[in-house]
Amino acid sequence: MAYKALYRMYRPQTFEQVVGQQHIVVTLKNAIKTNKLSHAYLFSGPRGTGKTTVAKILGKAINCLSPGEKPCEECASCHSINKGNHPDIIEIDAASNNGVDEIRELIDKVKYAPLELKMKVYIIDEVHMLTTGAFNALLKTLEEPPSHVMFILATTEPHKVIPTIISRCQRFDFTKVSTFEIQDRLDKILIEESITAEKGVTRLIAQLADGGLRDGLSILEQVIAFSGKDIKLDDVYQVYGLTTTQEKIDLLKVISLRQVKEILGFLKEVTIKSHDIKKLTVDLVECLKDGLIYHFTKSGDNLTVLSVEEAEILNKYFTPDQSIEFMDILMDTLDKYRLSSNSISYFEVALLKMVHHLQRSGNHANNTVSNVEVIKTIKEPEPNIIEKIKNDQILEKEEVILEAETHQDIDFISINNEPIDEFIEESSDESIEELSEDLDILEEEKTSEVKAKPNETDVMDNLFDVQSNQNGKSTSTTDLLLGLMQTADKEIRVNDEKIWKMKPYLHHLEFAKIARLLQSSSIKLSSTTFIVVVVDVEEEKHMISDPQLETLIKEFTLEIFKVSKKLICVTKFEWSVALSTFMEIRDKQGQLPPPVHITLEEVNILDDDQKLQIKLKEVVGHHVEVVIED
Repeated sequence: MAYKALYRMYRPQTFEQVVGQQHIVVTLKNAIKTNKLSHAYLFSGPRGTGKTTVAKILGKAINCLSPGEKPCEECASCHSINKGNHPDIIEIDAASNNGVDEIRELIDKVKYAPLELKMKVYIIDEVHMLTTGAFNALLKTLEEPPSHVMFILATTEPHKVIPTIISRCQRFDFTKVSTFEIQDRLDKILIEESITAEKGVTRLIAQLADGGLRDGLSILEQVIAFSGKDIKLDDVYQVYGLTTTQEKIDLLKVISLRQVKEILGFLKEVTIKSHDIKKLTVDLVECLKDGLIYHFTKSGDNLTVLSVEEAEILNKYFTPDQSIEFMDILMDTLDKYRLSSNSISYFEVALLKMVHHLQRSGNHANNTVSNVEVIKTIKEPEPNIIEKIKNDQILEKEEVILEAETHQDIDFISINNEPIDEFIEESSDESIEELSEDLDILEEEKTSEVKAKPNETDVMDNLFDVQSNQNGKSTSTTDLLLGLMQTADKEIRVNDEKIWKMKPYLHHLEFAKIARLLQSSSIKLSSTTFIVVVVDVEEEKHMISDPQLETLIKEFTLEIFKVSKKLICVTKFEWSVALSTFMEIRDKQGQLPPPVHITLEEVNILDDDQKLQIKLKEVVGHHVEVVIED
């Protein structure tokens, strides 16, 4: 006898053998007992959840000759149907028979009585694949079929079935099979097949099946082909290119220790082994989620991928706030995989963001943090790098309302009897803990040279710091903003804000791309030579700061302001940190960094050929040299 796949060999033959879907099984059994069956059913739900199987069992049950429980699996009718080729149980694949002609041929045959059974049953699988014409041809027959005919339609995409078809059927929605039910079914099959499996094998396969029992059986069959009669947990990881739970915990550990070199080594190994990066990203989110659940519940009942011991280990590396932040980073990255052909690059950036978050926060990953934090005093900068504020400079800010430990309000200062503008928008729901965290981050920036390892600091500076125009040296974003605040001009900023409108350029032939990137930005600082704009997230900042767009942005600012200005982009978080720093040290003479003066080179206006070259490179790639001949 030819070999049969496990999902075919162990396909349920009675309602009692169906795994899950109890709400459907009970309803159909009661309808059979009371003889209140519909002439048409629509089974919808995810793949591998039993739609076609239940349809075949229903067709067998309504033709069973036993007076008792149906199907009985003993009468001649049940035996003949079990052979799989009974002429009165017709199974049609709508994916390959989806035209009007095929449906008309089916309708012509419906009127004939069954050859052997009491009722003729038509099972139309993947019915959503029928064309609109085929659906319309089926409507009348489906509404009023002969008394000896039953239609059972099955689909994974019910939203593609026209409403007039759905309204003529009794609809049953199949749900994903639970992990525990799939695991229990796999354990029983392993016993039937006399195969031994290491603890955790069936649980892992059930998780990979993602609610589809058929998928679980297919995975098990592939693992059996690899391992034989003795299945090890590592065999499943090896066959499906998965990262083990211990490897994922080790990766999170080196992230917590900010060991960039080890992280890059892990990524190289993952690339060589061709692991599923999307699956790894999802698994890291699940690990962090389990750690967070255990932190709050101190119970292993709700853990899905980690054991209690693994969750305790993971919670030593990260605080709950860090776990939530990292889950957000990973889920944002997961969404970007759809648009990328090189997922490993996005994953690498996500891990570096996690390290960067830890480096900025200054919290060692293996230290637990109290739920109640105290606002710390920011370490004062070294006197030898400070210059006094010139009295003739008017600093431009937005309102900051911070509450100190003494709960005394901070008054705004003035220079030359002129009030300082408000720096940050008032935030009534910002808690003391959030302000404390911002100040902690700022303190870490000021003392990062002492606390961080030199090589790691250099790596992260190269990745994330903004370059200043002073002597070509690299400076922190906070110091750069503090320096620019001292050379900004309020009147220029007010005028620039009035003309900073992106809508007229959204469909501009040359500047549409830049206008879309800057659509949600707002000007915070301005002078004759620069503007500082604020965006919501880091990704927007990186796209706007792309060196390939530098010339185009210069032309764009020239178009808007009629003078060339250097555009400096920062995030709202970076802006708020700089403002908090100013409020902390503003009353202390000589505590602010030196003013930053932006000088511009003469702007080279592109001629038509150069503009054409840029547009061609955007289409065919920047690595291609474009030559335009007369």
